[in-house]
Amino acid sequence: MEQIEHKYIEINGLKLHVAEIGSGSSPAVVFLHGFPEIWYSWRHQMIAVAGSGFRAIAPDFRGYGLSDPPPEPEKATFSDLFADLLALLDALSIPKKPGRAEADFGRLDSKTVVRNIYILFSRTEIPIAHENQEIMDIVDSSTPLPPWFTDEDLAAYGSLYEKSGFQTALKVPYR
Repeated sequence: MEQIEHKYIEINGLKLHVAEIGSGSSPAVVFLHGFPEIWYSWRHQMIAVAGSGFRAIAPDFRGYGLSDPPPEPEKATFSDLFADLLALLDALSIPKKPGRAEADFGRLDSKTVVRNIYILFSRTEIPIAHENQEIMDIVDSSTPLPPWFTDEDLAAYGSLYEKSGFQTALKVPYR
């Protein structure tokens, strides 16, 4: 764990703790915790992601772990966490690529997108598309669903995403 670097960044009047490993010029993977977790929850994944050539970043949200608490904790909201995260991404110079995932998902039907996502993220290795490849192209159409995700589940997800699409889901909270 000693290869993980720790720093504090002033965000919205608070010092937020950030754990980071990997090259600053590599594509970033940002790990976000819930309650009662902290950055430490992601330590093993961060090392694996950095070992695959990515920059792994795990902040402690305001009032968690080594980050400053807000001045009035009882008034803290999810909006505060989102504002902190956006400011943190800017402070860390994380480039944004809006539209790429939407274009990748948009060329396939909803059921195929959901199927591919569950297959990709149930693997033991981290899915990585090559430079001239999109993430949806990594999955072979003959690959079976994970055993815990049934055809019935896929049909339900696919039909529900037919209505909503992925645009909002890719914007909030994905980005």
